[in-house]
Amino acid sequence: MKKTHKYIIRILLVMGVITLFFYGAGNIGVSKTRIERDARKSHRIEENYEVAKSVSDTMAAMLFYHKDLDKFTYSLYLNPKGLSFGYYYRSGGSRGEIKEGICEFRYDEYGRALLSMNKEKVQRVEINNGQEIKSIDIDSEKPFSIVLPENCGIVKIYDKDNNIVPITSTLIND
Repeated sequence: MKKTHKYIIRILLVMGVITLFFYGAGNIGVSKTRIERDARKSHRIEENYEVAKSVSDTMAAMLFYHKDLDKFTYSLYLNPKGLSFGYYYRSGGSRGEIKEGICEFRYDEYGRALLSMNKEKVQRVEINNGQEIKSIDIDSEKPFSIVLPENCGIVKIYDKDNNIVPITSTLIND
């Protein structure tokens, strides 16, 4: 009986050391369910801020904003391929491009993210990958955040009057 306890304790210690090694090496990130909580804590975002959030298997984009739409901050997380567990903070803050128009963030193998406080009253985003057209509906009265897959093809953005709205700025590997 004592030998069994010794083996269990040794196994638990070895597992603990391995976990600490992966964590220290930066291989354990934030889980998909904790990304918003991590961003709020890291950026000191108040709980009363609303969030426009979009998460894929490779990227998470969040736009936190005050209900009056006068203050905002964004946060982007990436989930590396390979031996990695979770998402890692990549970029964040406040950018005029997000307030005034539609800001696109591009990360080579992770995809693209569109963030906007939605002054243009965007109502729909269409993604044409050459085989099918996928439509994403957006509340034209609220800010939005959309993660697009890599190699998604042609993206068209429409306002509430069905006019095409351009992406105002593109930041590559920001």
